[in-house]
Amino acid sequence: MRIILFRHGENDGDCLTSQGRRNVKNIGKQLKAFSIQKIYSSSANRCLQTSEILAKILKIDEIIVKNELKERFQLNHLPKNESEQRWWDNYMNAKYSEPANDRVGETFSEFLSRNKKVFDELIKTSNPNEDILIVAHSATSYALTGYIYKTDKINWMKIGNANYIVFEI
Repeated sequence: MRIILFRHGENDGDCLTSQGRRNVKNIGKQLKAFSIQKIYSSSANRCLQTSEILAKILKIDEIIVKNELKERFQLNHLPKNESEQRWWDNYMNAKYSEPANDRVGETFSEFLSRNKKVFDELIKTSNPNEDILIVAHSATSYALTGYIYKTDKINWMKIGNANYIVFEI
């Protein structure tokens, strides 16, 4: 089994740009080399749009949407107070360690736990002879990469929009 982690295409907010759509189509053609039978997608619109393009290229009828594959649950607005600003600073510095009674977003530990849980579920319920495509975000890809390599020390590699990483499981 191979796991293909695909980062959504270039976007403007939560919708793919025309360049993002073109890039997904171009890179997506490379995925025909795999035996992908299922596409799992974050529920974010940019991931769903990316998944729809890839499903058409790969002739896959169903996209399985997993809310757990979304980016860290975070602020939906600019910081409005000191607590939110601290959380945002931690978010930008990959610390995510606000105490539970003071935080306004998901901690890094909670984020990793959520990603590990959904990944384990996907592996457990998938055919070992099929490849799985997961369309999500850079942070999700980092978390799953750390989990696959059995480390909590994630190197914040750069994975560009409409690019992918392949793992043999």
